[in-house]
This record gives sequence, structure tokens and C-alpha cells, in this order.
Amino acid sequence: MENLFKIKTLLILTLAFTSAQGIQSQNNLFVYKFSGQPVVEVNDSIRPMTKGTVIDESTSLIMNRDDILHFINEQGTLFELISTGRFSQKELLKVPAMQNNSSFSQKTFSYLWKEFTNSIALRNNKSGVVYRGDQLNLLWPTNNDAIYTSEIKFDWEPVENKKKPYYFILRETETGSMTKIGTYTNSVILFVDNALLKNGKNYEWTVVETKFPNLEKLEFNEFMVGTQKEFEDLKAEIGAISRLLNDMGLNNREIKDAMCVDFKKCY
Repeated sequence: MENLFKIKTLLILTLAFTSAQGIQSQNNLFVYKFSGQPVVEVNDSIRPMTKGTVIDESTSLIMNRDDILHFINEQGTLFELISTGRFSQKELLKVPAMQNNSSFSQKTFSYLWKEFTNSIALRNNKSGVVYRGDQLNLLWPTNNDAIYTSEIKFDWEPVENKKKPYYFILRETETGSMTKIGTYTNSVILFVDNALLKNGKNYEWTVVETKFPNLEKLEFNEFMVGTQKEFEDLKAEIGAISRLLNDMGLNNREIKDAMCVDFKKCY
């Protein structure tokens, strides 16, 4: 009975700790964009600001003259801070939201908040050496991109002083149909012409240095080739987010890049 009581007590304490951690993480704020040189202080250590910097209960934000900061919360609400000084997370939670927040933009920025959260969990959970074999670092398309263009350029990180070819692998997700292309450059351009790429289909791709790799041990980036109708349906959402990004000072080229890099909608 005593052991059973100890087990129950341990379970209750574990659940309480996990619940408290969950509540704290829900209050986390993430930096989306900044100008100037704002910094964060964590445990008496000053750290430079980067996109995706988390601001939690242990973090203090330090804003200097002419600094501007845009950050998001779990609900996908976007905030702008221009004031000079030191700010705790509790104080930042009281900053008024930007006026152009819409249901479209909140849904999209909420997705980005989850992506930032997942990236932190991934970094914290990494242990040991991950098997990569001869697989290379894939640059674009990134994982889960939705692409609405007539051609797609696949880019990967080059190997210095490489003499032998790379092997680009494309696989259709539904059928498993696979194409392999050898090339001496670190990119491949394919057209959406119903040959290798078709509208409305999902694919995955990777690049290796050997002709016959073990596919089960490779990591693939997945992407979707969208249809014209799907893109038309997205225009209202893209317009709402674009207006908000424009209010933050981004130009048309930067907005288009942000839609692809941050929100996985490439057009």
C-alpha cells in the first residue's frame, strides 16, 4: 500500500509539473521581425536578437533607441513594440495588437508560432549522432511547402571540391513512382508539365552522393504542387497577410519571400 501511495504521489507531481510547463509555454512569445539592435537577457547573459527568439518568463527584452520589434503569441496575434527600455514577458503580454490582424493572418501566424515551438523542442530532444550517410543538406523546396509555380528549382548545399555527380531523387508520394537524376551541379530545374511534376500531386525529394543508397535511411523533404483553383482560393488569405507584412515595412519581394519561407505558400 505504501508503494502504491508513493507511485500515485509521483504521478500527481509529474502531471502537475507537465501541466505547469504547458501553461508557461502557451505564454511564450516569438520574435518575427526586428530592426535595430534589440537584445534579450537570459539568466544574466545578453544574447543577440534573431528571428524565432523565444521570450518566456525568464527572458528580459532590452530595446534601444530606434529599435522596432514585431512578435507573435500562440493565438497568432502580431504585436509591434517601438518603446525604449527593458521589458519582461508579462509587460509584453500587455502590448496592444497591430490593427490589421485578421482571422486569416492569425491562423497563419498561429501556425508559425507552433513551428517555432516545435523547433525548440527538436533542439532540446536531440541526442547522439543522427544517421545521414551520404545525404546532403537540402535547401529548397523545404518540408511541407505548397508550390504554385510552373517550374521548380531544387537546391541543395554543394560539397566542396566535388568531382563525382550528385544523385537527385524525386518520388511521388501516392504511387511511390521514383525518378533519379545525376548532375554535377547543386540544383535541378523541373517543369510542372504533367511529365515528372503534376498539379495536385504530393512529392518528396532528396539528394545523395551514391547511385544506390538505402532509401529507408534517407530523409526526404515533402512538398505539394498546387492547382490554379487552390491558389485562387488562397488569394484572400495571402492578401490579408500581405497587408499586415506591408504594415511592418516589407516590400513586395520580401512579402513574397516571407509567404514561402515562413508560411509555406510559394508562388
